[in-house]
Amino acid sequence: MRRLSLLVGVLMLLGTAAMAADIFTEPFTSSAGGFTLYNNPSGAEQWYWLNSCPANTAGGHSTPGTIRWGAVGNCTNYGSGSGIDTATANVNTASCTAADITVKFSYLLNMQETYYDRAWLTINGTNVACHAGYPTACPYVLSNNNTWTTVTIPVAGSPGSLALVFNGQTLDSIGNSAQGFHVDDVIVSCTTGGTGTCASPQQVAAIEAKMDAAEDVLGTIESGVNQIIALTGNLEAKADSAEAKLDGLADQIDDQTAFQIDQALLVCGCSPSLYLPEARGGMQAMALAHVRAMHTSVAASADPDEAVDLADADCYIKLAQTLANGGRHKVACMALSTAMQLLDGHTERPGYHPRGVEDQGSEHLCLATCEVPQ
Repeated sequence: MRRLSLLVGVLMLLGTAAMAADIFTEPFTSSAGGFTLYNNPSGAEQWYWLNSCPANTAGGHSTPGTIRWGAVGNCTNYGSGSGIDTATANVNTASCTAADITVKFSYLLNMQETYYDRAWLTINGTNVACHAGYPTACPYVLSNNNTWTTVTIPVAGSPGSLALVFNGQTLDSIGNSAQGFHVDDVIVSCTTGGTGTCASPQQVAAIEAKMDAAEDVLGTIESGVNQIIALTGNLEAKADSAEAKLDGLADQIDDQTAFQIDQALLVCGCSPSLYLPEARGGMQAMALAHVRAMHTSVAASADPDEAVDLADADCYIKLAQTLANGGRHKVACMALSTAMQLLDGHTERPGYHPRGVEDQGSEHLCLATCEVPQ
């Protein structure tokens, strides 16, 4: 039973990454990418890719490329015309095993809040996010604050396909001297908690390789147990030996997980499989507990030379908790990475040779200051 329980635990651990996968991403690095832009010929405003307006270099998104609805060549005017302009992406969600799908994107909105000026998002033909001037209410209101904002929207319905359409329209030319509607970092994710079929082929291959390795280890243990039975004929000795080997394998898996967290944090390697909450397939709580335990271990040494790094690391750990509570999981992971960098070199971990950052400047840390990023 212990061997069966351990195998189930290994499969759950290795399968976590496949339970929360991004099936569509568009950062608009150098073009409109996976979006098709349609611009109604009735007006001067239109959707287009750019990287040179003030909104492109402002913080809050993956700078500088975005798509924008507005007047081409004029960053502070969104034109005029009565037609509806659209930016459309059709996403295949057939690989998702349940209807637990989310759409996440960042936007900057700067336009009149009147009936005559409109910005909105439709998903599969339904209005889900609208500018305050839109004539009918939507479940989500797009903030007209001229600041980059990120929103995550759950999508109801069965898996199959997803039509994302960002819309822009102005019915007059009055008061249109503003930046218009910028969109960036569109991500569609499956968080099904099922068999992991939303994972990419690379993730599936990596998981299968780890499962094969775990099965080989278990096979070796079983072979050793059989040899003990043949040599001694002592069932009690066989059971004790098998239990000890299985416990060692469990410790090895735990050590390997801690080692992987160390490696990722020390190089600011904040991937979704690390920074997302456990419910969404990540290891956020494990990483936070691991860094706190390391801080406690370093503090127990009572070395006055480490007091500054300890105080700074404690600040970043608290910042990580604050950011995680606010849903800013990736930046929370960067704060944990900074704490790990400050503590690294003071505590040796099995199988790992610390590199240390004592003599490095703040430019080498994941976050240069212990403050909530804007």
